[in-house]
This record gives sequence, C-alpha cells and structure tokens, in this order.
Amino acid sequence: MASCSILIPAIPALLLLLLALEPPRSAVKAAPGNETPTFLYTVTNHYEPLAWMHGADRFSSGATIFVHDAIGKHPLVPNFAASADSSRGS
Repeated sequence: MASCSILIPAIPALLLLLLALEPPRSAVKAAPGNETPTFLYTVTNHYEPLAWMHGADRFSSGATIFVHDAIGKHPLVPNFAASADSSRGS
C-alpha cells in the first residue's frame, strides 16, 4: 500500500515534466514570393453528389479535370476518355 501512496503523487509530476520537455513546435510558413498554389478541379455540365452510392458517376460525361498552376489553367490530360470521378475505382 505504501507504493501506491508514492505512485499517485508521482504521476502528475511526471506528466508536468513531459509537458515541459516537449520539443518546440515549428510554425508553417507560406512559400516566398508570388508563387501560385497548384490545385486540381473538375469542370462539368452536371454533378450528381449521391451517384457514388449506387455505383454511378458523380460527373456527367464530358467532365474535364483541370490543373491550375503557375503556368495557368489547362486540362490535366487533354482528350481524356475515362471517368473524371475518382470514386469510380472503388
């Protein structure tokens, strides 16, 4: 029973010690200059958000995936014939 009376006060002290010894966190900094972030997006005539629930495409045929980067906006793969819906592979 004596070991429990020593252990109980030691636990908060150990937790405080661990918090005090935590390594400093580094801040995330934005890229220098006027660099445009690169991202992908889909352009379509029709979007059906729940189509994946019954195995269909969310985007109509003719949908195109575009890249927006420092060069500008352009199709990811020109004349791509497959689905633009990433959920179709599962």
